[in-house]
Amino acid sequence: MTGLIPETMCFELMEAAKDAVLVLDEKGRIDFWNRSAERMLGWKEEEITGKYLYETLTPLKFRETVRNSFVSFYKTGSGANIGKMLELSVLHKTGRTITVELSLSAAIVKGKWYALGILRDRTEQLLLERKITHYESYVKTVFDSIPVGIFIVDTESHTVLDVNPEGARMTGMQKRDIVGLDSHEFICLAVKGRCPLPDKEKHRDGLEKVLLSRDGECIPVMKTVIPIQVDGRDCLLASVVDISKQKKVEEELLSVQRDLTKKNKELSLINEELDFEVRRSQRLAEEARSAEKAKGDFLANVSHEIRTPMNGIIGMASLLLDTNLDAEQFDYAETIRNSAGSLMSIINDILDFSKAESGNLMLESIDFDLRTTINDLNKLLSVIPQQKGIEYICSIDPSVPSLLKGDPGRLRQILTNLIGNAVKFTEKGEIMLRVDTVQEDRDRVTLGFEISDTGIGVPKNKIMKLFEPFTQADASTTRKYGGTGLGLSIVKRIIERMSGSIEVHSTPGERTSFRFQVTFEKQDMPDEVRNMEPLKPRNLNILLVDDNETSRRVIKEQIEHFSFNCRTAAEGHTALQELRHAALNGKPYEVAIMDMQMPGMDGETLGSIIKGDAIIRNTCLIIMTSAGSRGDASRLETIGFSAYLQKPVSLNLLKECIDDVVNERQKGGKPGKRRIVTRHSIAEHLKLNTRILVAEDNETNRKVIAGYFRKLGYQPHIVSNGLEVIQALNRRKFDLIFMDVQMPEMDGMATTREIRSGRAGKRHASVPVIAMTAHTREDDINRFLEAGMDDYMSKPFDPNDLADLVSRWSPRMDLEPGKDVKRSVEKTEPEMSHIAVYDASKLREFLDDDEPEIQSILVEFVRNTADLLMRIREAAAAGSWETVRLKSHSVKSSAGSVGAGRLSFLSGQLEHVSTRMEQAACEELITKLYDEYQLFCRRISSVVDMEESIHEDTDC
Repeated sequence: MTGLIPETMCFELMEAAKDAVLVLDEKGRIDFWNRSAERMLGWKEEEITGKYLYETLTPLKFRETVRNSFVSFYKTGSGANIGKMLELSVLHKTGRTITVELSLSAAIVKGKWYALGILRDRTEQLLLERKITHYESYVKTVFDSIPVGIFIVDTESHTVLDVNPEGARMTGMQKRDIVGLDSHEFICLAVKGRCPLPDKEKHRDGLEKVLLSRDGECIPVMKTVIPIQVDGRDCLLASVVDISKQKKVEEELLSVQRDLTKKNKELSLINEELDFEVRRSQRLAEEARSAEKAKGDFLANVSHEIRTPMNGIIGMASLLLDTNLDAEQFDYAETIRNSAGSLMSIINDILDFSKAESGNLMLESIDFDLRTTINDLNKLLSVIPQQKGIEYICSIDPSVPSLLKGDPGRLRQILTNLIGNAVKFTEKGEIMLRVDTVQEDRDRVTLGFEISDTGIGVPKNKIMKLFEPFTQADASTTRKYGGTGLGLSIVKRIIERMSGSIEVHSTPGERTSFRFQVTFEKQDMPDEVRNMEPLKPRNLNILLVDDNETSRRVIKEQIEHFSFNCRTAAEGHTALQELRHAALNGKPYEVAIMDMQMPGMDGETLGSIIKGDAIIRNTCLIIMTSAGSRGDASRLETIGFSAYLQKPVSLNLLKECIDDVVNERQKGGKPGKRRIVTRHSIAEHLKLNTRILVAEDNETNRKVIAGYFRKLGYQPHIVSNGLEVIQALNRRKFDLIFMDVQMPEMDGMATTREIRSGRAGKRHASVPVIAMTAHTREDDINRFLEAGMDDYMSKPFDPNDLADLVSRWSPRMDLEPGKDVKRSVEKTEPEMSHIAVYDASKLREFLDDDEPEIQSILVEFVRNTADLLMRIREAAAAGSWETVRLKSHSVKSSAGSVGAGRLSFLSGQLEHVSTRMEQAACEELITKLYDEYQLFCRRISSVVDMEESIHEDTDC
């Protein structure tokens, strides 16, 4: 083509171009803008034509540079970027930046310079290039970082094309030294030209090979080979993992395995020897258990054999002391009794120590009242301190719960020993028992007990020896004070058996303090009892006068526990000033409580002055003493004292005493015009108000137990069976129930279950229930407790047990000392030849020879027994063995109560034989029962007017 291309064709060609085409005039204004430019940059031709390039397409930071570049172009048509390919950023109409490739050229058209710009969008290409660069960098990073040696090997030449740093490290060479080497020199270890690497179409995985390092070391490796292509070349990717450590471990494992095989053989021999020793140990253990049992049996027998004559000595000495003796004889007899008592104490210590040593020290878990237990103990232990002129103080923190479950007997044993030691080693000052709460939750409480004294003290280097058996801190104390040295050792073992601990703090010549803590369960109580509201404050002002600071603090805590207002004075003159000042200011003290023994002005003198002072004479006076004597109460009553109490005073006794004297005053009684209040008068008053329900189906037993209760000062309500118990409980409230176990209609256990379920009213759901039974074996007792009963009393009745049980369980009767209930299980029956036909001593002793009452009981017994024997014979003839058993049990129980021992013995035998349904044996025993009944009737006929009740020829 020789001619010029027409102008229109040029424009059409530029319009058709895929790249953006723009034409700039000599001043940098856009003169032409094709459709590709519109698509690329968003401006239409009519929108952008005539506008300066640097104002529309050029980013702000480059505009000045672009504008200046056109200055030269205006004149010469040349510039720094003319004829070059540039990569730069231009602005889209929307303001976003586009990377383009720009080619600029210049031409003169009609005498003017024009610039032709061709733009190609590089945005996507640059993004792709960046991705490729990033991927290459990623691959290189992975290749260089992977902890496995990687070698790229040419398949044809077997030369190494590339290696990663880990591969180079494994060979001990640099990468530059490895690339180009034949792989067989250090990877394949083959003859040159015969590389064992697989063909390119195959791969190998998990080949165990060796890698030859530069220094000639063969490194065991696990090699994997994969065919790949690199830049069109067939290659192999060989990855090698150093397995030196694994190989070493394998070798060690093989060595260990060999050792284990050897050890197993040795162990097998040891096991055989061990089996032999185990069998030998088991045999020795069995022998030890047999020896321990023999030891226990021996100790029990020795205990029985020693206790029996010792009880005889003590009992006979006591009886001897009650006879008419001269002074010398009385002294001898009292020495015998005291010596026997000391010997019994030593025997008990030795037996307890033996049990503790052999692990046979048993603990009970029974319900008990902590305050009752301690109050009873205080009354027994406070006598000697009072005789020695020592202040004995007991403080139980009000927060300490009373109703607990555990072993009160062992607790008494611990406290008796510790307090007894304090009394033994204290000649003046005070002894204090303090009880507080260490930790408590809903079901358990840990209590702290502290016994402190002002005695001789213990040196620090001797404290730990106190708990060693047969040891005392100083051998001279044994000579001076006596004792086996076992007491504290036993105490420590009992406390540890109760999961507790004990510690001692002492200053020689000043003070000793034993503190121990043990954990008890809390008794189950209805929620309404647990959530009782606290006492509301009462507007009662009390002045406490006591020279002993500890005693003053403790009694003040007790008074304030009842929400009374209490102030204290340490001596009489201060007390008089306080009483007068309060009265003159219109806030007199209603009650003044004072100690009898005070220096300067004693309590008796202080009381006399108060009663002689017109301003304060209406104050109710309560005096407390640590060393009372006969005649004190009468003399103090004459002076005008309202109450007389002996220390230590229990919380409930103090409350009852204060309430009593204040209530009498509020009724209008004048102080000194009524009998003085003592712990005995309070106890008698509480007895009359103690509501006791007795359930007993046997008429004779009802009369006996009613007589016993009346002699003790109680007025029981008596019913015949379980249904009547439920009816009585629904009519009125009772404090305590004595329940016969075997009754018609509803027996004792069924009745107790009804009570515990709340069918007798919620207020009685937790009332104490005492079982009355002739069955006292351990399994029987467990059945009673499982039914919900709290304790038991064995038949025939023992008046002492009756008194103790009421004292133990009645919520009102924790003021008087009670004895431990003897929980002896059923013993082997004595031979009948050793049993009396009739022993009147028990009835006569407890009923104070009340002949009319005794005769009434005996007549009732004879009549009822005649009827029962007839029913027994009829039931035996009909084969009704359950009736025979029940009626025999009834005869056994009532006969034992009236002292008909032989009749009770035979009835018990019949009760036992009837359970086996042995007809011949039963008939033989029934005949003996008739004969024994007739013999009993004849025996009592000389003292009882039976009228027609006894028939010599009756068949009963």
